[in-house]
Parts: sequence; structure tokens; C-alpha cells
Amino acid sequence: TAPKVLADVGGQRCPFPPPADRQATTILSALIEGLNPRLASKSLDRLTALAGKSSGAAAVLLGAAIRVVALEAADEAYRKNNVAQVRRFLATAQAANARIGSDEVAYDLALLDLTDGKVDAAIAQLERLAPKLPEAFVPLGIAYERQGDPQKALEQWRRARKAGSRFALLADWIGAKERIYGDQP
Repeated sequence: TAPKVLADVGGQRCPFPPPADRQATTILSALIEGLNPRLASKSLDRLTALAGKSSGAAAVLLGAAIRVVALEAADEAYRKNNVAQVRRFLATAQAANARIGSDEVAYDLALLDLTDGKVDAAIAQLERLAPKLPEAFVPLGIAYERQGDPQKALEQWRRARKAGSRFALLADWIGAKERIYGDQP
């Protein structure tokens, strides 16, 4: 298994330039460990401790590992309804210097804004993300509905359907909202 192989090669020099030659196995081990929800917090502590000590390839690998583990941990915390932990993990993910996952972090933070009643902030972020993430049209519609603009909400849900959103109940939801608000395209 990967953890055993990484443990076997840990501490050995590899062909990467310093500091990646010594940090790569530590980063990869912490990444694998961090995908286990029970170990994510400990793994993030190990990864973030390396943040100021990495450069080059190690820094790129480290940033990606931190973001991936933090997003997985945030997802698990959400499933356990622990919003404080979700915020903490998302803050860690947002602070990670990584090219991957930026839109996912922004989307998740927008959903927290919407949950907290920060509707304008959520709308601003979701409007920016929706052209790239069709799923963003669904909470965008919810945000407009909360603002008291049901027609604009319905328009967003229709855009979600047209963009290929995978929200399972979207067609039924649109049908119900059209009956309530009227069927104006």
C-alpha cells in the first residue's frame, strides 16, 4: 500500500532538488493520511508546519496537498454538521498556495455566506463561478429567492438546467416554482 511504500522510502534522498528531496515523502504521506477524515486535522498540522520550509516542486506539492486535505476535511465536517470546523478547514484550503481547487473553495465559502444570511456576498461569488460551475446556478437561484426576486431565482434554475446541472430534483423544482411564480421564460 502507498503508506507502507512511503514509510519505507521516507528519509531517503530522491532525485528532486532540495528541499523536495527530503520533503516529498513527508508531504505525500501526510496527504494520504489526510484523506482519512479521522486523521485530516493531524495531517493538516503536519502539512502546514512545512509551509515556510518548502520551495520549488515541494511547495507546489505541499500547496496542493494542503488544499485537497482541507477540502476533504471540510466535507466531512459538513456531513457531521460542524460548521465551525467547516469554516476552519475552508480557511486553511483558501490560504493554501495551490492552483487546484480555487473554484471549489470559493463555491463552498459562498454557500457558507448564503447560510449565514450574507446573500449579497453569496450572489457576487456565485455569479462569478456559475459560468464555470453549472451547480452554482442552483444556490444562486436560492439567493435571489431569499432577496425576494422569484423571477430571477427561476431564471437561475433554468440556467442550471440548460448548463447541465446534476441537481437531481432540478426539473421538479423548476416545475413547482413555475406553478408558484408563473411560467415566464
